[in-house]
Amino acid sequence: MTEFRQSFESAWKEFEVIAKSAIGVIVPYEKGVDIIAELYALPDPKRCVELLREAQQYSVNVYLSTIGKNGEAGINKVPLKTDMEIYTVDEKYYDKNIGLNDEEGKMSSQIA
Repeated sequence: MTEFRQSFESAWKEFEVIAKSAIGVIVPYEKGVDIIAELYALPDPKRCVELLREAQQYSVNVYLSTIGKNGEAGINKVPLKTDMEIYTVDEKYYDKNIGLNDEEGKMSSQIA
């Protein structure tokens, strides 16, 4: 029998899958297009929560510094009447084959 000498608790504390300085943005891919359109139609907060659950599979993480650059990377905040902050990617900054793009159409270095 093989013994493993690992500290799973230490590994869990040190391992970080998604950087804390990153936030999810919804991309216009497949059903993500419809979800984005409905979010901008200003649904009620309860519907926003439902849409966010659906949007999880159409989201990517980007660094917060990218979001602060107000649309520079094609990332926009949905204007909601709630405290929720939801961000989406403009269609011209997304390619279904390579993902997020910068203004020159190259892969963005801002993906977390």
